[in-house]
Amino acid sequence: MAELLMDFGLGETADAIRESTARFAAANIAPLAAEIDAGNVFPRELWPAMGIGSVLGNIVAAAQGDTTAAGWVRDELPNLAAAPDWSALAQALERILAGERDPGRLATLIDPSHRAAVATVLHYIGSS
Repeated sequence: MAELLMDFGLGETADAIRESTARFAAANIAPLAAEIDAGNVFPRELWPAMGIGSVLGNIVAAAQGDTTAAGWVRDELPNLAAAPDWSALAQALERILAGERDPGRLATLIDPSHRAAVATVLHYIGSS
């Protein structure tokens, strides 16, 4: 693993978070990187470690008819939409829940992680 040459003096807590994140990525994401890049889909086993993992899981479950997940999504998606960095993704997820499944129309998001999240949801609901 490459060493970072910059020290921004953020302290021991930031250093520990950075080191822990690097270890996690090396152990869990790096071995799957080619597969993730090829399919533009996050493997489900990584979702719990992602900040948005519970949202994706519940969107998939709701799109497949799970009424409990749909209730959770109705409560939480507005919170996601209220955050400026996440509002475009929230709108795309709402369109998926409304029945839109066209990956071309849904893939117009600017942020690559949002496009990957949409592709992941479509993949797991069987629409990719």
